[in-house]
Amino acid sequence: MMPNKVRGRARQYLDRRLILRLGIFTIVSLILFGVIVFEVMQNTLAILWAVAGILIGFAGGLVASRIFRLKWDEEASKVIGQIDWVGSVVLVLYLTFRLMLRWLFGNWLQGAALSSFILSVTAGSMPGRLIGLVLGIRKIFQASNVPSDK
Repeated sequence: MMPNKVRGRARQYLDRRLILRLGIFTIVSLILFGVIVFEVMQNTLAILWAVAGILIGFAGGLVASRIFRLKWDEEASKVIGQIDWVGSVVLVLYLTFRLMLRWLFGNWLQGAALSSFILSVTAGSMPGRLIGLVLGIRKIFQASNVPSDK
Protein backbone atom coordinates (compact mmCIF):
# COMPACT_ATOMS: atom_id res chain seq x y z
CA MET A 1 0.00 0.00 0.00
CA MET A 2 1.29 3.44 -0.87
CA PRO A 3 1.64 6.03 1.89
CA ASN A 4 -0.91 8.84 1.50
CA LYS A 5 1.72 11.51 0.73
CA VAL A 6 3.31 9.43 -2.05
CA ARG A 7 -0.08 8.29 -3.34
CA GLY A 8 -1.17 11.93 -3.63
CA ARG A 9 1.97 12.84 -5.58
CA ALA A 10 1.59 9.82 -7.85
CA ARG A 11 -2.08 10.63 -8.52
CA GLN A 12 -1.13 13.87 -10.26
CA TYR A 13 0.63 11.76 -12.90
CA LEU A 14 -2.44 9.64 -13.69
CA ASP A 15 -5.13 10.38 -16.24
CA ARG A 16 -8.48 11.19 -14.61
CA ARG A 17 -10.19 8.31 -16.46
CA LEU A 18 -7.53 5.91 -15.18
CA ILE A 19 -8.11 7.07 -11.59
CA LEU A 20 -11.85 6.64 -12.09
CA ARG A 21 -11.34 3.13 -13.51
CA LEU A 22 -9.20 2.13 -10.50
CA GLY A 23 -11.83 3.49 -8.11
CA ILE A 24 -14.66 1.67 -9.86
CA PHE A 25 -12.75 -1.64 -9.80
CA THR A 26 -12.14 -1.19 -6.06
CA ILE A 27 -15.74 -0.33 -5.18
CA VAL A 28 -17.30 -3.01 -7.37
CA SER A 29 -14.95 -5.69 -6.05
CA LEU A 30 -15.76 -4.81 -2.42
CA ILE A 31 -19.49 -4.95 -3.13
CA LEU A 32 -19.20 -8.25 -4.99
CA PHE A 33 -17.06 -9.82 -2.26
CA GLY A 34 -19.76 -8.82 0.22
CA VAL A 35 -22.40 -10.48 -1.97
CA ILE A 36 -20.29 -13.65 -2.26
CA VAL A 37 -19.79 -13.82 1.51
CA PHE A 38 -23.57 -13.46 1.92
CA GLU A 39 -24.22 -16.21 -0.67
CA VAL A 40 -21.80 -18.57 1.08
CA MET A 41 -23.37 -17.83 4.47
CA GLN A 42 -26.83 -18.54 2.99
CA ASN A 43 -25.50 -21.88 1.64
CA THR A 44 -26.35 -20.84 -1.90
CA LEU A 45 -22.78 -21.56 -2.96
CA ALA A 46 -20.19 -23.85 -1.36
CA ILE A 47 -17.09 -22.05 -0.17
CA LEU A 48 -14.85 -24.15 -2.44
CA TRP A 49 -16.83 -23.07 -5.50
CA ALA A 50 -16.67 -19.46 -4.32
CA VAL A 51 -12.88 -19.63 -3.86
CA ALA A 52 -12.47 -21.40 -7.22
CA GLY A 53 -14.57 -18.72 -8.92
CA ILE A 54 -12.57 -15.93 -7.30
CA LEU A 55 -9.26 -17.52 -8.37
CA ILE A 56 -10.50 -18.09 -11.93
CA GLY A 57 -11.76 -14.52 -12.05
CA PHE A 58 -8.50 -13.17 -10.62
CA ALA A 59 -6.47 -14.90 -13.33
CA GLY A 60 -8.88 -13.65 -15.99
CA GLY A 61 -8.73 -10.16 -14.52
CA LEU A 62 -4.94 -10.09 -14.71
CA VAL A 63 -5.17 -11.02 -18.40
CA ALA A 64 -8.00 -8.53 -18.96
CA SER A 65 -5.97 -5.72 -17.42
CA ARG A 66 -4.06 -5.78 -20.71
CA ILE A 67 -7.16 -4.45 -22.51
CA PHE A 68 -5.87 -0.93 -21.90
CA ARG A 69 -2.27 -0.38 -22.94
CA LEU A 70 -0.74 2.04 -20.49
CA LYS A 71 1.75 4.59 -21.72
CA TRP A 72 3.37 7.84 -20.67
CA ASP A 73 1.95 10.92 -22.40
CA GLU A 74 4.79 13.44 -22.68
CA GLU A 75 2.52 16.43 -23.39
CA ALA A 76 0.24 15.88 -20.41
CA SER A 77 2.96 14.30 -18.18
CA LYS A 78 0.48 11.61 -17.24
CA VAL A 79 -0.03 7.88 -17.55
CA ILE A 80 -2.88 7.18 -19.96
CA GLY A 81 -4.61 3.99 -21.04
CA GLN A 82 -5.58 3.29 -24.62
CA ILE A 83 -7.02 0.27 -26.37
CA ASP A 84 -4.75 -1.04 -29.12
CA TRP A 85 -5.26 -4.06 -31.38
CA VAL A 86 -3.88 -6.48 -28.76
CA GLY A 87 -6.21 -4.93 -26.19
CA SER A 88 -9.11 -5.35 -28.59
CA VAL A 89 -8.30 -9.05 -29.02
CA VAL A 90 -7.98 -9.48 -25.24
CA LEU A 91 -11.33 -7.70 -24.78
CA VAL A 92 -13.08 -10.01 -27.25
CA LEU A 93 -11.54 -13.11 -25.60
CA TYR A 94 -12.43 -11.86 -22.12
CA LEU A 95 -16.04 -11.15 -23.09
CA THR A 96 -16.30 -14.55 -24.81
CA PHE A 97 -15.04 -16.24 -21.65
CA ARG A 98 -17.49 -14.29 -19.49
CA LEU A 99 -20.41 -15.21 -21.76
CA MET A 100 -19.43 -18.89 -21.79
CA LEU A 101 -19.32 -19.32 -18.00
CA ARG A 102 -22.86 -20.71 -17.83
CA TRP A 103 -22.09 -23.20 -20.56
CA LEU A 104 -18.72 -24.18 -19.06
CA PHE A 105 -19.91 -24.70 -15.48
CA GLY A 106 -23.58 -25.57 -16.09
CA ASN A 107 -22.83 -29.29 -15.77
CA TRP A 108 -21.72 -28.90 -12.15
CA LEU A 109 -23.86 -26.03 -10.89
CA GLN A 110 -27.46 -25.06 -11.51
CA GLY A 111 -29.78 -22.22 -10.65
CA ALA A 112 -28.78 -19.89 -7.84
CA ALA A 113 -25.48 -21.68 -7.23
CA LEU A 114 -24.43 -21.12 -10.85
CA SER A 115 -25.38 -17.44 -10.65
CA SER A 116 -23.45 -17.06 -7.40
CA PHE A 117 -20.44 -18.79 -8.95
CA ILE A 118 -20.52 -16.36 -11.88
CA LEU A 119 -20.64 -13.50 -9.37
CA SER A 120 -17.60 -14.96 -7.61
CA VAL A 121 -15.73 -15.05 -10.94
CA THR A 122 -16.67 -11.41 -11.45
CA ALA A 123 -15.64 -10.59 -7.87
CA GLY A 124 -12.24 -12.13 -8.51
CA SER A 125 -11.74 -10.41 -11.84
CA MET A 126 -12.01 -6.91 -10.39
CA PRO A 127 -8.95 -7.13 -8.09
CA GLY A 128 -7.12 -8.98 -10.88
CA ARG A 129 -7.72 -6.06 -13.23
CA LEU A 130 -6.90 -3.58 -10.48
CA ILE A 131 -3.58 -5.25 -9.64
CA GLY A 132 -2.71 -5.59 -13.33
CA LEU A 133 -3.29 -1.86 -13.82
CA VAL A 134 -1.33 -0.90 -10.71
CA LEU A 135 1.63 -3.05 -11.79
CA GLY A 136 1.52 -1.46 -15.23
CA ILE A 137 1.41 2.01 -13.71
CA ARG A 138 4.38 1.22 -11.45
CA LYS A 139 6.36 -0.04 -14.43
CA ILE A 140 5.72 3.23 -16.28
CA PHE A 141 6.56 5.28 -13.19
CA GLN A 142 9.89 3.46 -12.84
CA ALA A 143 10.73 3.95 -16.53
CA SER A 144 9.75 7.65 -16.39
CA ASN A 145 11.30 8.43 -12.97
CA VAL A 146 7.93 9.44 -11.56
CA PRO A 147 7.45 9.09 -7.78
CA SER A 148 5.71 5.86 -6.83
CA ASP A 149 5.45 3.83 -3.63
CA LYS A 150 9.19 3.29 -3.13
